Amino acid sequence: MFTHDIRFNAMAEDWQRQGIEFAGLAFGRYQGAYIGQYVSDLELLAKVYDPKDMENRIEYLPY
Repeated sequence: MFTHDIRFNAMAEDWQRQGIEFAGLAFGRYQGAYIGQYVSDLELLAKVYDPKDMENRIEYLPY
C-alpha cells in the first residue's frame, strides 16, 4: 500500500512496535512530491521486492 497520510504511517509504525503483522507500506510525503517520481519509485519497489519481503515493513520514498 502507498500513502501520504502521516496518521496511517504512524499507525503502521505502532504495528511494527507491537508486532502486529501487516502487508507493508510505502510512504511518501505530500508536500514537494511529484506523482511521476512516486510512480517510478513504486515500480522499482515492485521489481525489487517480493510481496513477502514487504510484509511488516515501511519503505520511506524520497521526494
